[in-house]
Amino acid sequence: MIELINEVGFVLSFDGRVLEMFSSTGTRIHVRHVKRVKLKERKGKYELSVESLVGQLVMMMKIDPSQRPVIDQLLAALNAARPGEIEFKS
Repeated sequence: MIELINEVGFVLSFDGRVLEMFSSTGTRIHVRHVKRVKLKERKGKYELSVESLVGQLVMMMKIDPSQRPVIDQLLAALNAARPGEIEFKS
């Protein structure tokens, strides 16, 4: 289980099958539905967005740079779950 936590306490978790956002409006996306993952650095913080095949979007903002190893682990796990099928942008 990979858990990424931002500075306001939202949690993005991935168990190898389901990507789940625990926030005020929780969201779940099965890895088979993940289409695109974008990682941006803005004002010293990271922003991560995940787009599904059906247009659903999970976005996590204000991720502290100290969380970069967890971000890299999450991206690697998503890629391992569907090698070459998910578009990664930065």
